[in-house]
Amino acid sequence: PALCAELLGSEYVDSLFQEEDNFKGNPPEAEEEPEEVPVLDLDELTGNKGPQFSGKVSVNGGVMYGWTDWPYSDGEEGPNLEEVSTATVYSTFGTRVALDVRPNSYTRFYSSFSYSMDQRTLTFSGISVGSTYLDYTYKDNWFFRIGKQGFSNGQGRILNNPGNLFSAMSSGVAVRMTVPVWGNSLNTFMFGTEEWLEGYLPTHRRLAFGFTYNKSFDAITVGTAAWYRHEEQQTPFRTSLYVKGALAGIDLAAEGSLRMNPWELEQEPVFWTVANAYWEDSEAQWRLGLEHQYGSG
Repeated sequence: PALCAELLGSEYVDSLFQEEDNFKGNPPEAEEEPEEVPVLDLDELTGNKGPQFSGKVSVNGGVMYGWTDWPYSDGEEGPNLEEVSTATVYSTFGTRVALDVRPNSYTRFYSSFSYSMDQRTLTFSGISVGSTYLDYTYKDNWFFRIGKQGFSNGQGRILNNPGNLFSAMSSGVAVRMTVPVWGNSLNTFMFGTEEWLEGYLPTHRRLAFGFTYNKSFDAITVGTAAWYRHEEQQTPFRTSLYVKGALAGIDLAAEGSLRMNPWELEQEPVFWTVANAYWEDSEAQWRLGLEHQYGSG
């Protein structure tokens, strides 16, 4: 989108100051000049000729309070409110340095390094490599990313995130492809970790394959994901389904995830459900969330 202004003028402005007798009929109308349409240069907007460095220092802190179980869930002899209550003080402090190289509109190289504090021991760990990947876009629709990268698709925001099927991706190397399908993006993945390979060359049996897809219907979004790794001992197949939307400025979400072994159906699957409500005040930077999770594993 662009904002533009049009200036109307006439080469006959000087004639307004002439005597009326000098006009022979109506003064000629000014010829309208064709409007110039601004042209966007994508290479200029998205491409950089040289590397770009950036740095960030982050400090966060807060207090979390919750219940480890429902009070008096077993009647009067069950745990009371004091026994199931827990409070935690947390804080984070760290720095991050990133290198971003974009030689043109369809190629990008990115790498980041971080240095953070361990809140359990109040000590600083060594420098760790964050995301390091190469992006390539083919015909403005097919997006590829290869390298060390992260991806999160679960709806858990306060407690853990059992619906995130791709949490292991950030500790390994992945190939991601994103293509448009029915007006939304379909993400497909192939990734592996050092722990999975165990010193062997990567094969289809040791790597994991998965996808995510979501579709919006007005104010409601429905999404699904699946993940499979043949060498996974317990639950080689994992899937999730969620529904989320907003009501009166409050984000609402419900999600169910399932982990199972399709080759041994007698093995009991592991399931999790997540439901939460989240409100954020952008001006005061206040956040208020409520979340409930229930699962079998």
